[in-house]
Amino acid sequence: MAFHPAPAFHHTPSTPGSPKLSLSFILGDSHPLTPPVASRPRASKLEPTQHPVAKERKRKRKMTPAEKRAARQCCVEGCTNYTIDRGLCFRHGGGKSCSMPGCTASAKHRGLCWKHGGSTLCTVEGCTRGAKSRGLCWSHGGGTKCSVTNCQKTTISKGLCWTHGGGKRCAFDGCKRPASQSKQNFCTKHQPKKIKSITTLYTQ
Repeated sequence: MAFHPAPAFHHTPSTPGSPKLSLSFILGDSHPLTPPVASRPRASKLEPTQHPVAKERKRKRKMTPAEKRAARQCCVEGCTNYTIDRGLCFRHGGGKSCSMPGCTASAKHRGLCWKHGGSTLCTVEGCTRGAKSRGLCWSHGGGTKCSVTNCQKTTISKGLCWTHGGGKRCAFDGCKRPASQSKQNFCTKHQPKKIKSITTLYTQ
């Protein structure tokens, strides 16, 4: 009896998407399942583009030095003192007063004014001035040094001492003396005085 070898079957590998591996083919369903449709990507919400002109309008206008000084002044009409709190200077109710009974001075530290222990005294023996920095007063080297090379004086403003341009000068034409805000930007000599009325002048 002759032996006939069985015919060789060529196995073709099936891909994951082949119908033979689908559920409908295994269960004998004549209607194979259609491959799932790839979900469409959701349209992203496009943010409205902002016009360059609109960006320019939103930028805050830079204040001039005069406007900055006016913004720091007491809101009481006619007062030129700098504000401390709530738009008011100390004289008109801004800031806190010393906690010592009967004292109306401004509180500096621990609810006390300088006279009642609200500041640290200079560490130099015998000095009763308030310390500015490093435990020293201005006279003994406290505070920030002038930015000019080899200058050992203390700065007043803009990183400069009085000699090198720091501080405020008198508003009187030609006067270079120190000025203060409490004297309406004049020195002691040129500080505006109360003008007597015409009636008083004629009665003298």
